[in-house]
Amino acid sequence: MSNELNLSSNDPDLVLARQYGKVLTGAREAEQINDPLHKLLVRARNSANQTEREFQTENTESSWNCVERAILEIESRSEPNILSITSTKKWYWAAAAVILIAFTSLFLLRQTLEPEPRLLAEAVASISVVELADGSTVTLRPNSRLYQLSSSDQLQSYSLNGEALFEVESQSERTFAVEAGPGRVVVTGTRFNLSDRNERSTVHLLDGSVIFETADRARSVTLSSGEASVISRDNVLGDPFLFEPEEITGWTQSRLTFRNRQVSEILTELEFHYNITIQAPDEIQQITLGGSVALDNPDQSLEDLGVVLGGEFIQTNDQSYQFRLAR
Repeated sequence: MSNELNLSSNDPDLVLARQYGKVLTGAREAEQINDPLHKLLVRARNSANQTEREFQTENTESSWNCVERAILEIESRSEPNILSITSTKKWYWAAAAVILIAFTSLFLLRQTLEPEPRLLAEAVASISVVELADGSTVTLRPNSRLYQLSSSDQLQSYSLNGEALFEVESQSERTFAVEAGPGRVVVTGTRFNLSDRNERSTVHLLDGSVIFETADRARSVTLSSGEASVISRDNVLGDPFLFEPEEITGWTQSRLTFRNRQVSEILTELEFHYNITIQAPDEIQQITLGGSVALDNPDQSLEDLGVVLGGEFIQTNDQSYQFRLAR
């Protein structure tokens, strides 16, 4: 075990596991294990055994007779009462030892095989571009983060929070995978836009081919260029659909482009991009628009949109805006 997990011979968990191993083979009594938690369990066990022994009742005797017999037995004792573990209880302790060893081993193995995600790049108020070790590039939309899960010759694995455009270098000998909320994209070389927003994971494939699968790996779909799909938080995989590339990647050029989209969807895009909250009446949100809005700053973007809608967006606090019709 020590060689496989790179543990030193005096590692506390390894020493404890060896002590439990001697208990299982009969070379050591359970009480001899030098571990604070184990000693606490032994004391609790002894206390329970003492209570059980002194106040055990039988179906053929009355409760008073049992108590009287226990009192007489205590008075007649001439030597300390030393309790031993029955063979059945030894098996209970053996089972407990196996469970403790198993949990310790699993914990150490998980720490070895599943390192903590490492933050590679973060976009706060502006777009951020990061180049990965294999030459692939990731363009992060504002308010997005990219984490590295693992890196080897066979697998490059990442996790995305927010939205990003991936341009993956083609390498047939390794797999490139990105997790985003309830969805996971697996590719060898391609260009796609991936997002984890609004309680769902969405991928838009611009070039190449990808496998889009649920986080539990139970369902998947293979997408071709120009196709997109959505996975909801409850792992429901949607059917592929077509999209307009400029509507999906316009944010990389600091512009929001839309065709026949409701105002509610446009406002959602602006809320995410600027990390703000926008309120508007239902009748305004249901209007369908086509065009584009510059993504330079929230005040300018909302001013342009407000003119089209026949009103203005008033800032109510640092991160909130509200639409009002012109008088």
